[in-house]
Amino acid sequence: MLSLNDINIMVAGQLKTSRTETLENYYRDKVNSLSVIGISNPFAVKGLARCTLYEKGQIIKEFPLFSVQLRGVYWLNQLLMGPVFLLYTLSMLRAVLKLKRKFDLFIGIACFSTLFGILLKKLGIVKNVVYYTLDYYPMPIKLHINSLINRSIWHLDKYCCKNSLLVWNISPRISEARKKLMKFSSNEYRHALAPLTYGENLLRFRSLGEIEKDTIVFVGTISWNQGLQLVVEAMPELLKIKPELKIRVIGKGPSEKGIKDIISSKGLNDRFVFHGFVEKEETLFDIVSRCAIGICPWTNDADNNVIYADPGKPKLYAFCGVPIIITRVTAVAEEIGEFGAGLAIDYDKQQFINAVLKILNDSDSLERYRKRSYAFAQKYTTEAVFESVSAEVLKIMENHRGD
Repeated sequence: MLSLNDINIMVAGQLKTSRTETLENYYRDKVNSLSVIGISNPFAVKGLARCTLYEKGQIIKEFPLFSVQLRGVYWLNQLLMGPVFLLYTLSMLRAVLKLKRKFDLFIGIACFSTLFGILLKKLGIVKNVVYYTLDYYPMPIKLHINSLINRSIWHLDKYCCKNSLLVWNISPRISEARKKLMKFSSNEYRHALAPLTYGENLLRFRSLGEIEKDTIVFVGTISWNQGLQLVVEAMPELLKIKPELKIRVIGKGPSEKGIKDIISSKGLNDRFVFHGFVEKEETLFDIVSRCAIGICPWTNDADNNVIYADPGKPKLYAFCGVPIIITRVTAVAEEIGEFGAGLAIDYDKQQFINAVLKILNDSDSLERYRKRSYAFAQKYTTEAVFESVSAEVLKIMENHRGD
């Protein structure tokens, strides 16, 4: 029977902003060899692109790859994406040739990396390709350049599905989106669910005496679709009942000034603490684990890009034993509500207020939600999820080997 330690794997994807490091950490000491092609997000502050080769868990070789940091006008940057990714492809191909080896399995994280893996398969460098789909963008409500970009990505996504051994969907809604937007049935390709995870080492549960019982935390990009404005609108009424309540905001984003202006106009500056972007994972989890509630108040706009995704912050909160208040926008919202890890609500100010007060009603209520949130996290450790989906890949590879 084929096992992970028999095979050579290559993982390719963006660093920091996708699941590349998660797979790197999971597979590096479980396989014969692991090669990681990590590209840099063109809109990142600094280039991080690299190629890393592991053998039996040890780094044998590592070198930087070409990267670009785009600045300036949005529409111009969108037009430059094509040339940028062509240059990325050439840099990645050069790195693979430099490694001078072949691979049993290529895991492409998102569409671009998977297309590169399909190219390597045609060149005879890899045998099998897995396509890890992290999102599926809905069509923008207003017609603009993203309408064309999204439609193009849908077609590329379909091509990747048809040319991969197995498709890992991060959310069950992705299969629904393909059927709805591309008339591409889930019966036409082999797929499995590989939801967002965190490593077991990040699990932490503080005692009730260690937390700030009147502190709510928000982690994420500060943009209008994230719904932080709903929290600001609810604060005056919440403070009448919970006068010590405060909000910790971790992250940065394009709407930060607008949100801060609303906060200031309501005289709430002393109720909001902005931490900015917290780079160190340990520091992030330490701050979150000391809070009483974690919030995910996404707006219910039809083109909100989290609809078909499995965003990280609900599980980040759960890994810290923090109860979750989440709007019914993503698939995980109802699961959280049913599990008792928090409360799923509509994008509604009064429902948000009621949810906060219900969780913070008394210490018994808070502790009950905290324990259920932490129990919910156990389902989504990297070790549990990827042991399962890896076993499915190996089974399919074994069957193909016997053909």
